[in-house]
Amino acid sequence: MSEGKYIGAEALIRWIKPDGTIIQPDHFIEMIEESNLIHKMTGIVVSQAFSFCRYMKDNIDPHFTVSINISPYELHHYDVLTLIEKEMLLKGLYPENVEIEITERTFLDRNPLSVNKLYQLKEMGIRIALDDFGTGYSSLSCLNRIPFDRIKVDRSLLLNASAMGKGDRMLESIIRLLHDLEYPVIVEGVEKEEHLELVTKLGADEVQGFYFSKAIPQESFFRLF
Repeated sequence: MSEGKYIGAEALIRWIKPDGTIIQPDHFIEMIEESNLIHKMTGIVVSQAFSFCRYMKDNIDPHFTVSINISPYELHHYDVLTLIEKEMLLKGLYPENVEIEITERTFLDRNPLSVNKLYQLKEMGIRIALDDFGTGYSSLSCLNRIPFDRIKVDRSLLLNASAMGKGDRMLESIIRLLHDLEYPVIVEGVEKEEHLELVTKLGADEVQGFYFSKAIPQESFFRLF
């Protein structure tokens, strides 16, 4: 927000059927996450996202960051650390170019193996972001146990801030709390000019949302610069 520029992108996935129909991830991602297909899919996403980031790093911004969501099942059952480290080396990326996003539901079972893997990623120099903050009861307790570098405030809190009488005060309090805890704050769901004006006033460090760009193919993203 302070520099007014794009600093990264989040890798998203879509299911494109043979007839060209695009299926949104909320219709299939949970099924994939709970099956053995998740590791294969993650491997493809990581490889393509890191190749994209290498291009951005070499041609646009050496500090460009790509964010990738890691599912709870993946974190618990597969060696994601080796996958990420291998692809970083193959694509010539530095840890500062990579961010792993974890939703708070990952930790509802308080699995120590998951927490340990996040600490290992942190030791590699990779940033860890808590995604969808504010949507569940475990948000605050997560902050004491997990080595998060950044917090992404869920879009629902911004939408409520625009629609509810005290919503903006709630969002302001959350941002202030996270800043007091020395976390950079990213507000998701910025879709309108009024959203941008509000989060600017409330002091968000970064923003993400359709106001700047909807989900687009890589070649379309390059044209934003």
